[in-house]
Amino acid sequence: MKKMRSKRRMKGVLALVLVCLLLPVTAMAAEFRVDSIQLGPKGFTTQLGGMDQAQSVNLAEFKTDGKAGSGTMSWDPATQTITLEDACPAARDEALAVLDFDREPMETVTLHLKGKSVIDTSGNPNADALRFDTHVVIEAEPGASLEIIGDRNGIYLPHGSLTVKSGTLKINVKGTGLNVGGDIVLEKDAVVEVVSQEDAAILAINGTVQIGSGHVSAQSGAKVPAIVGRTSGSTDSTAVPPTRIELAEGLEVKGCRIVTGQWQKAEDGTFYADTVFAPDQTELDENGRLPDGAKVPVRVEITGNGVTPGPDTPDNPEVPGAPDQPSRPDSPNSGDRTPLLPLIIVLVISAAAICVLLIWKSKKNQKK
Repeated sequence: MKKMRSKRRMKGVLALVLVCLLLPVTAMAAEFRVDSIQLGPKGFTTQLGGMDQAQSVNLAEFKTDGKAGSGTMSWDPATQTITLEDACPAARDEALAVLDFDREPMETVTLHLKGKSVIDTSGNPNADALRFDTHVVIEAEPGASLEIIGDRNGIYLPHGSLTVKSGTLKINVKGTGLNVGGDIVLEKDAVVEVVSQEDAAILAINGTVQIGSGHVSAQSGAKVPAIVGRTSGSTDSTAVPPTRIELAEGLEVKGCRIVTGQWQKAEDGTFYADTVFAPDQTELDENGRLPDGAKVPVRVEITGNGVTPGPDTPDNPEVPGAPDQPSRPDSPNSGDRTPLLPLIIVLVISAAAICVLLIWKSKKNQKK
Protein backbone atom coordinates (compact mmCIF):
# COMPACT_ATOMS: atom_id res chain seq x y z
CA MET A 1 0.00 0.00 0.00
CA LYS A 2 2.79 2.38 0.91
CA LYS A 3 4.48 1.70 -2.43
CA MET A 4 1.25 2.40 -4.32
CA ARG A 5 0.71 5.67 -2.42
CA SER A 6 4.32 6.67 -3.11
CA LYS A 7 3.88 6.03 -6.83
CA ARG A 8 0.65 8.04 -6.88
CA ARG A 9 2.35 10.94 -5.10
CA MET A 10 5.25 10.85 -7.60
CA LYS A 11 2.86 10.85 -10.56
CA GLY A 12 0.88 13.71 -9.03
CA VAL A 13 4.04 15.77 -8.50
CA LEU A 14 5.18 15.18 -12.10
CA ALA A 15 1.74 16.11 -13.43
CA LEU A 16 1.77 19.31 -11.35
CA VAL A 17 5.23 20.21 -12.66
CA LEU A 18 4.07 19.75 -16.26
CA VAL A 19 0.97 21.90 -15.68
CA CYS A 20 3.06 24.67 -14.13
CA LEU A 21 5.45 24.58 -17.07
CA LEU A 22 2.67 24.64 -19.66
CA LEU A 23 0.68 27.48 -18.07
CA PRO A 24 3.14 30.29 -19.00
CA VAL A 25 3.33 29.01 -22.58
CA THR A 26 -0.47 28.91 -22.88
CA ALA A 27 -0.80 32.37 -21.36
CA MET A 28 1.86 33.72 -23.71
CA ALA A 29 0.01 32.36 -26.73
CA ALA A 30 -3.32 33.77 -25.55
CA GLU A 31 -2.17 37.23 -24.46
CA PHE A 32 0.51 37.96 -27.04
CA ARG A 33 -0.40 41.00 -29.10
CA VAL A 34 1.29 43.81 -30.97
CA ASP A 35 0.30 47.46 -31.00
CA SER A 36 1.52 48.05 -34.51
CA ILE A 37 3.20 45.84 -37.05
CA GLN A 38 6.87 46.80 -37.03
CA LEU A 39 9.28 44.69 -39.05
CA GLY A 40 12.33 46.80 -38.32
CA PRO A 41 14.83 46.21 -35.50
CA LYS A 42 13.08 48.84 -33.36
CA GLY A 43 9.83 47.05 -32.77
CA PHE A 44 8.39 43.62 -32.36
CA THR A 45 11.14 41.88 -34.32
CA THR A 46 11.54 39.01 -31.83
CA GLN A 47 7.84 38.18 -31.73
CA LEU A 48 7.54 38.28 -35.51
CA GLY A 49 10.48 35.99 -36.08
CA GLY A 50 13.45 38.28 -36.67
CA MET A 51 14.76 40.27 -39.59
CA ASP A 52 16.70 37.30 -40.97
CA GLN A 53 13.77 34.90 -41.08
CA ALA A 54 10.96 34.64 -43.59
CA GLN A 55 7.69 35.27 -41.82
CA SER A 56 4.00 35.60 -42.56
CA VAL A 57 1.64 37.46 -40.25
CA ASN A 58 -2.10 36.87 -40.13
CA LEU A 59 -3.26 40.37 -39.23
CA ALA A 60 -6.54 39.10 -37.78
CA GLU A 61 -4.57 37.59 -34.89
CA PHE A 62 -3.22 40.92 -33.69
CA LYS A 63 -6.04 42.74 -31.95
CA THR A 64 -5.26 46.25 -30.76
CA ASP A 65 -7.56 48.43 -28.70
CA GLY A 66 -10.36 45.96 -29.37
CA LYS A 67 -9.83 46.12 -33.13
CA ALA A 68 -8.70 43.25 -35.34
CA GLY A 69 -7.06 43.50 -38.72
CA SER A 70 -7.49 41.24 -41.73
CA GLY A 71 -5.41 39.82 -44.54
CA THR A 72 -1.73 38.95 -44.34
CA MET A 73 1.64 40.64 -44.38
CA SER A 74 4.86 38.73 -45.03
CA TRP A 75 8.56 39.45 -45.06
CA ASP A 76 11.13 37.76 -47.30
CA PRO A 77 14.69 38.71 -46.26
CA ALA A 78 16.20 37.01 -49.31
CA THR A 79 14.57 39.53 -51.65
CA GLN A 80 14.06 42.36 -49.14
CA THR A 81 10.33 42.23 -49.91
CA ILE A 82 7.29 43.03 -47.78
CA THR A 83 4.09 41.64 -49.28
CA LEU A 84 0.68 43.06 -48.41
CA GLU A 85 -2.14 40.69 -49.42
CA ASP A 86 -5.61 42.15 -48.81
CA ALA A 87 -3.95 43.61 -45.71
CA CYS A 88 -5.97 45.84 -43.39
CA PRO A 89 -3.91 46.13 -40.19
CA ALA A 90 -5.32 47.65 -37.00
CA ALA A 91 -2.90 49.92 -35.13
CA ARG A 92 -2.95 51.16 -31.57
CA ASP A 93 -4.20 54.72 -31.24
CA GLU A 94 -0.84 55.91 -29.88
CA ALA A 95 1.26 54.18 -32.56
CA LEU A 96 3.64 56.37 -34.57
CA ALA A 97 3.09 54.28 -37.69
CA VAL A 98 1.15 51.21 -38.73
CA LEU A 99 4.12 49.80 -40.63
CA ASP A 100 7.46 51.09 -39.35
CA PHE A 101 10.55 49.78 -41.13
CA ASP A 102 14.02 50.94 -40.07
CA ARG A 103 17.21 49.54 -41.61
CA GLU A 104 20.82 50.60 -41.22
CA PRO A 105 22.69 51.05 -43.45
CA MET A 106 20.20 52.43 -45.96
CA GLU A 107 18.82 49.67 -48.17
CA THR A 108 16.13 49.24 -50.81
CA VAL A 109 12.96 47.45 -49.76
CA THR A 110 10.21 46.29 -52.12
CA LEU A 111 6.58 46.67 -51.09
CA HIS A 112 4.67 44.08 -53.11
CA LEU A 113 0.89 44.41 -53.39
CA LYS A 114 -1.61 41.60 -53.79
CA GLY A 115 -5.35 42.19 -53.78
CA LYS A 116 -6.77 45.31 -52.14
CA SER A 117 -4.99 46.56 -49.01
CA VAL A 118 -6.22 49.42 -46.81
CA ILE A 119 -4.35 51.24 -44.03
CA ASP A 120 -6.56 53.55 -41.96
CA THR A 121 -5.09 55.77 -39.21
CA SER A 122 -8.12 58.05 -38.87
CA GLY A 123 -8.46 59.51 -35.39
CA ASN A 124 -4.74 59.34 -34.65
CA PRO A 125 -3.05 62.68 -35.51
CA ASN A 126 0.39 61.30 -34.58
CA ALA A 127 0.47 58.22 -36.82
CA ASP A 128 1.86 57.91 -40.33
CA ALA A 129 0.51 55.00 -42.33
CA LEU A 130 3.93 53.85 -43.60
CA ARG A 131 7.23 55.10 -42.18
CA PHE A 132 10.38 53.73 -43.83
CA ASP A 133 14.00 54.67 -43.23
CA THR A 134 14.98 53.00 -46.50
CA HIS A 135 14.55 53.37 -50.23
CA VAL A 136 11.17 51.90 -51.22
CA VAL A 137 9.93 50.37 -54.46
CA ILE A 138 6.19 49.69 -54.76
CA GLU A 139 5.15 47.04 -57.25
CA ALA A 140 1.83 45.26 -57.70
CA GLU A 141 0.22 42.26 -59.26
CA PRO A 142 -2.53 42.99 -61.84
CA GLY A 143 -5.49 44.74 -60.23
CA ALA A 144 -3.77 45.19 -56.86
CA SER A 145 -4.10 48.43 -54.91
CA LEU A 146 -3.16 50.16 -51.66
CA GLU A 147 -5.45 52.74 -50.09
CA ILE A 148 -4.26 54.96 -47.24
CA ILE A 149 -6.56 57.08 -45.07
CA GLY A 150 -5.40 59.09 -42.07
CA ASP A 151 -4.76 62.26 -40.14
CA ARG A 152 -1.02 62.59 -40.74
CA ASN A 153 1.38 61.52 -43.50
CA GLY A 154 0.50 58.73 -45.89
CA ILE A 155 3.98 57.48 -46.80
CA TYR A 156 6.88 59.10 -44.92
CA LEU A 157 10.46 58.44 -46.04
CA PRO A 158 12.63 61.03 -44.27
CA HIS A 159 15.86 59.94 -45.97
CA GLY A 160 15.01 57.49 -48.73
CA SER A 161 13.56 57.61 -52.22
CA LEU A 162 10.24 56.23 -53.49
CA THR A 163 9.54 54.48 -56.79
CA VAL A 164 6.00 53.39 -57.70
CA LYS A 165 6.37 50.94 -60.56
CA SER A 166 2.84 49.55 -60.88
CA GLY A 167 -0.50 49.16 -59.15
CA THR A 168 -3.00 51.69 -57.83
CA LEU A 169 -2.01 53.91 -54.92
CA LYS A 170 -4.78 56.02 -53.37
CA ILE A 171 -4.02 58.35 -50.46
CA ASN A 172 -6.37 60.72 -48.61
CA VAL A 173 -4.80 62.26 -45.51
CA LYS A 174 -4.65 65.53 -43.57
CA GLY A 175 -0.86 65.67 -43.69
CA THR A 176 1.38 65.15 -46.71
CA GLY A 177 0.39 62.22 -48.90
CA LEU A 178 3.89 61.36 -50.13
CA ASN A 179 6.54 62.95 -47.89
CA VAL A 180 9.91 61.80 -49.20
CA GLY A 181 13.44 62.96 -48.45
CA GLY A 182 14.75 61.97 -51.89
CA ASP A 183 13.42 61.34 -55.39
CA ILE A 184 9.83 60.36 -56.10
CA VAL A 185 9.51 58.33 -59.32
CA LEU A 186 6.05 57.47 -60.66
CA GLU A 187 6.53 55.03 -63.53
CA LYS A 188 4.15 54.58 -66.45
CA ASP A 189 2.21 51.59 -65.07
CA ALA A 190 1.41 53.35 -61.78
CA VAL A 191 -1.97 54.89 -60.99
CA VAL A 192 -1.48 57.47 -58.23
CA GLU A 193 -4.24 59.54 -56.62
CA VAL A 194 -3.18 61.67 -53.66
CA VAL A 195 -5.34 64.09 -51.66
CA SER A 196 -3.99 66.19 -48.80
CA GLN A 197 -6.57 68.13 -46.87
CA GLU A 198 -4.13 70.57 -45.25
CA ASP A 199 -0.70 70.24 -46.90
CA ALA A 200 1.05 69.40 -50.16
CA ALA A 201 -0.11 66.15 -51.73
CA ILE A 202 3.32 65.12 -53.08
CA LEU A 203 6.55 66.50 -51.60
CA ALA A 204 10.13 65.56 -52.48
CA ILE A 205 12.69 67.27 -50.23
CA ASN A 206 16.07 67.55 -51.91
CA GLY A 207 14.75 65.20 -54.56
CA THR A 208 13.03 65.36 -57.93
CA VAL A 209 9.43 64.39 -58.66
CA GLN A 210 9.75 62.33 -61.85
CA ILE A 211 6.36 61.61 -63.42
CA GLY A 212 6.18 59.01 -66.15
CA SER A 213 2.52 58.03 -65.73
CA GLY A 214 -0.52 59.62 -67.31
CA HIS A 215 -2.59 58.52 -64.34
CA VAL A 216 -1.49 60.91 -61.60
CA SER A 217 -3.84 63.14 -59.64
CA ALA A 218 -2.73 65.41 -56.78
CA GLN A 219 -4.90 67.70 -54.66
CA SER A 220 -3.57 69.82 -51.79
CA GLY A 221 -4.92 72.03 -49.06
CA ALA A 222 -5.91 75.62 -49.82
CA LYS A 223 -3.07 77.85 -51.11
CA VAL A 224 -0.59 74.95 -50.91
CA PRO A 225 1.01 73.59 -54.13
CA ALA A 226 -0.28 70.14 -55.05
CA ILE A 227 3.16 68.83 -56.09
CA VAL A 228 6.42 70.23 -54.69
CA GLY A 229 10.02 69.42 -55.55
CA ARG A 230 12.14 71.19 -52.96
CA THR A 231 15.82 72.15 -52.82
CA SER A 232 16.93 72.99 -49.28
CA GLY A 233 20.02 73.36 -47.15
CA SER A 234 22.99 75.69 -46.90
CA THR A 235 23.42 77.33 -50.27
CA ASP A 236 24.27 80.54 -52.05
CA SER A 237 21.01 82.48 -52.28
CA THR A 238 22.19 84.02 -55.57
CA ALA A 239 22.52 80.64 -57.29
CA VAL A 240 19.76 79.47 -59.63
CA PRO A 241 17.66 76.76 -57.95
CA PRO A 242 17.39 73.54 -59.94
CA THR A 243 14.07 72.44 -61.43
CA ARG A 244 12.71 69.58 -59.33
CA ILE A 245 9.67 68.38 -61.29
CA GLU A 246 10.05 66.37 -64.50
CA LEU A 247 7.35 65.13 -66.86
CA ALA A 248 7.97 62.27 -69.26
CA GLU A 249 7.55 62.91 -72.98
CA GLY A 250 3.92 62.80 -74.02
CA LEU A 251 2.52 63.92 -70.67
CA GLU A 252 0.95 67.26 -69.87
CA VAL A 253 -0.91 69.29 -67.27
CA LYS A 254 -3.57 71.36 -68.97
CA GLY A 255 -3.39 75.05 -68.11
CA CYS A 256 -0.22 74.68 -66.03
CA ARG A 257 3.52 74.86 -66.40
CA ILE A 258 6.44 73.88 -64.18
CA VAL A 259 8.02 76.88 -62.44
CA THR A 260 10.74 77.18 -59.79
CA GLY A 261 10.37 79.83 -57.11
CA GLN A 262 12.83 82.14 -55.39
CA TRP A 263 15.15 81.15 -52.59
CA GLN A 264 13.53 81.63 -49.22
CA LYS A 265 15.18 81.67 -45.83
CA ALA A 266 14.08 79.03 -43.36
CA GLU A 267 13.91 79.51 -39.59
CA ASP A 268 17.21 77.65 -39.12
CA GLY A 269 19.04 80.06 -41.44
CA THR A 270 19.21 77.71 -44.43
CA PHE A 271 17.58 78.39 -47.78
CA TYR A 272 14.98 76.52 -49.77
CA ALA A 273 13.33 76.88 -53.17
CA ASP A 274 10.28 75.02 -54.43
CA THR A 275 9.45 73.82 -57.91
CA VAL A 276 5.67 73.73 -58.43
CA PHE A 277 2.96 73.80 -61.07
CA ALA A 278 1.67 77.31 -61.75
CA PRO A 279 -1.09 78.58 -64.08
CA ASP A 280 0.09 79.29 -67.62
CA GLN A 281 -0.89 82.96 -67.33
CA THR A 282 1.17 83.55 -64.17
CA GLU A 283 3.55 86.48 -64.57
CA LEU A 284 7.10 85.65 -63.55
CA ASP A 285 9.58 88.07 -62.02
CA GLU A 286 12.61 89.56 -63.75
CA ASN A 287 14.58 86.36 -63.16
CA GLY A 288 11.91 84.16 -64.69
CA ARG A 289 10.98 82.80 -61.27
CA LEU A 290 7.64 82.42 -59.57
CA PRO A 291 7.07 85.51 -57.41
CA ASP A 292 6.25 85.09 -53.74
CA GLY A 293 2.55 84.87 -53.02
CA ALA A 294 1.67 83.71 -56.54
CA LYS A 295 -1.47 81.61 -56.82
CA VAL A 296 -0.89 77.92 -57.45
CA PRO A 297 -3.43 75.29 -58.45
CA VAL A 298 -4.40 73.04 -55.58
CA ARG A 299 -5.39 70.27 -57.98
CA VAL A 300 -3.12 68.88 -60.69
CA GLU A 301 -4.06 66.14 -63.17
CA ILE A 302 -1.28 64.52 -65.20
CA THR A 303 -2.62 63.15 -68.50
CA GLY A 304 -1.25 61.72 -71.71
CA ASN A 305 -0.99 63.96 -74.76
CA GLY A 306 -3.03 61.92 -77.23
CA VAL A 307 -1.87 58.63 -75.67
CA THR A 308 -2.88 57.47 -72.23
CA PRO A 309 -0.07 55.36 -70.78
CA GLY A 310 -0.93 52.98 -68.02
CA PRO A 311 -2.25 49.50 -67.30
CA ASP A 312 -4.52 49.48 -70.40
CA THR A 313 -1.80 50.15 -72.99
CA PRO A 314 -0.57 47.33 -75.29
CA ASP A 315 2.95 47.78 -73.94
CA ASN A 316 1.91 46.94 -70.40
CA PRO A 317 2.96 43.23 -70.56
CA GLU A 318 6.56 44.39 -71.03
CA VAL A 319 6.59 45.69 -67.43
CA PRO A 320 5.02 42.93 -65.35
CA GLY A 321 4.16 43.81 -61.76
CA ALA A 322 6.18 41.07 -60.08
CA PRO A 323 8.15 38.79 -62.47
CA ASP A 324 10.12 37.12 -59.71
CA GLN A 325 7.29 36.61 -57.25
CA PRO A 326 6.53 32.91 -58.02
CA SER A 327 10.12 31.95 -57.15
CA ARG A 328 10.07 33.70 -53.79
CA PRO A 329 10.01 31.37 -50.83
CA ASP A 330 6.72 32.41 -49.23
CA SER A 331 6.37 31.44 -45.62
CA PRO A 332 3.11 29.50 -45.15
CA ASN A 333 0.63 31.04 -42.75
CA SER A 334 -0.45 28.26 -40.41
CA GLY A 335 -2.43 30.58 -38.14
CA ASP A 336 -0.40 29.43 -35.12
CA ARG A 337 1.93 32.04 -33.61
CA THR A 338 2.88 30.05 -30.48
CA PRO A 339 6.64 30.31 -29.77
CA LEU A 340 8.32 26.95 -30.39
CA LEU A 341 11.27 27.21 -27.97
CA PRO A 342 9.19 27.01 -24.74
CA LEU A 343 7.33 24.00 -26.10
CA ILE A 344 10.57 22.22 -26.96
CA ILE A 345 11.86 22.87 -23.44
CA VAL A 346 8.67 21.45 -21.94
CA LEU A 347 8.95 18.34 -24.10
CA VAL A 348 12.55 17.77 -23.03
CA ILE A 349 11.65 18.17 -19.35
CA SER A 350 8.68 15.85 -19.75
CA ALA A 351 10.81 13.18 -21.42
CA ALA A 352 13.39 13.45 -18.64
CA ALA A 353 10.66 13.14 -16.00
CA ILE A 354 9.27 10.01 -17.66
CA CYS A 355 12.75 8.47 -17.77
CA VAL A 356 13.24 9.18 -14.06
CA LEU A 357 9.89 7.58 -13.28
CA LEU A 358 10.72 4.45 -15.31
CA ILE A 359 14.15 4.07 -13.65
CA TRP A 360 12.62 4.52 -10.20
CA LYS A 361 9.95 1.93 -10.98
CA SER A 362 12.55 -0.52 -12.32
CA LYS A 363 14.64 -0.22 -9.15
CA LYS A 364 11.58 -0.83 -6.99
CA ASN A 365 10.76 -3.98 -8.96
CA GLN A 366 14.34 -5.27 -8.59
CA LYS A 367 14.16 -4.87 -4.80
CA LYS A 368 11.10 -7.09 -4.76
